[in-house]
Amino acid sequence: MGLAVHRVATSEEAVLLELEASARLFGGKRALRDRILQEGADQGVSALAWATNSLAAHLLARAGIENGFKRPLEDLLDALPMKVLTAVAPDEGILSRLGCRT
Repeated sequence: MGLAVHRVATSEEAVLLELEASARLFGGKRALRDRILQEGADQGVSALAWATNSLAAHLLARAGIENGFKRPLEDLLDALPMKVLTAVAPDEGILSRLGCRT
């Protein structure tokens, strides 16, 4: 893909990239997003999200929300379903029966 990436990390099924410096080089965030999805499809890229931190971007991508800047991040994260948190998976049934949804 040829990106200038300063920080790369893996987290469960995700590859997290710090791309702020690359956005301008590739014509802005929208152009960079399009390029990553297009060229990354062959490498298994199926979702992408932008946010102020990597954990938030990871959770938003799992929920199918790309733009972590369109509303306050707290509002976006508070509305996410519990299933985006893998640590909740073993207890999701119990938590659901208790009325926990997000």
